Amino acid sequence: MTDSNPDGVAVPLVAADTERKPSPYPYGGPEALPQAGDFQGVILDVNDPFEAAMSDLIRVYRYRRPNLEVNGDIFATYLQSARSLDMPQFGVPEALLHLLQREQASINAMRRRGTLFQRDNDEAMACYLEMAFNATMLFAWIKGWMRYD
Repeated sequence: MTDSNPDGVAVPLVAADTERKPSPYPYGGPEALPQAGDFQGVILDVNDPFEAAMSDLIRVYRYRRPNLEVNGDIFATYLQSARSLDMPQFGVPEALLHLLQREQASINAMRRRGTLFQRDNDEAMACYLEMAFNATMLFAWIKGWMRYD
């Protein structure tokens, strides 16, 4: 942390002694992946740090979807939350941005307390996962709103 950036990173984001497994499909194209048959989608390589993180987000989404979805609308709870504030121009994206900002505030508080990068801090991991989940939900909403493919 510095005086100009009190929420800056005080220690390395990735521990130097973290063991990484090489991907079984390094630099290979789709032909290097196992065949998925009729499955439509993506096969994630759990040995790749990025793809392993994406699989965590998918697990969270599938777990939460039944509680978030109302009449087939995955954003219904976010819309209800936004409407409850009775603020003009505050909708689903603003509700999701607020959730992102809340998680960032929690992360900043842990950083100031010096507990953010403790290996046994499950709360920090939960905050980062919540932040990633809400950012992904925001992207999904924007993608649907813009009809971007």
